[in-house]
Amino acid sequence: MNVIFLGLFLLLQRPQDKIQVQILERSGKASSEITDQLASILTYPQVLADGKGGIVVVQFYLTDGITIGRVKVFSGDFALNSDLVRQLTGKKLYQAEPGALNQYTVKLLFKPH
Repeated sequence: MNVIFLGLFLLLQRPQDKIQVQILERSGKASSEITDQLASILTYPQVLADGKGGIVVVQFYLTDGITIGRVKVFSGDFALNSDLVRQLTGKKLYQAEPGALNQYTVKLLFKPH
C-alpha cells in the first residue's frame, strides 16, 4: 500500500513541460502581461507529448481588443497547427490599453521536462 502512495506522489511531483512565449512583432501597443497570459492559456500540445520540444511562430489578431482570432501557426506539422489554433481561438487577452485591432506575431518555445 505504501508503494502505491509513493508512486502516486512521485507521479504528481514530476516536472511539467514548459512553454515560453516571446513577442516577435506587433502592431499597436503591447504589455508584458501578454506573454504571461499566453503561457497560462496554452497547454503543452499532445503531439509533442513524446518528449519533443521546439519553436513555433504564431500570428493572431485581438479582434475586439481582447479576443484572439485569425490565428495562423507556422509549422510543418498539421496536428500541432490545429491544436494551437484550437487552444487560442476565442480566448481573451487583457491589456492595459486595448486597441481596436492588434496583430501579434509570437514565438512559442516548447521545452520538454
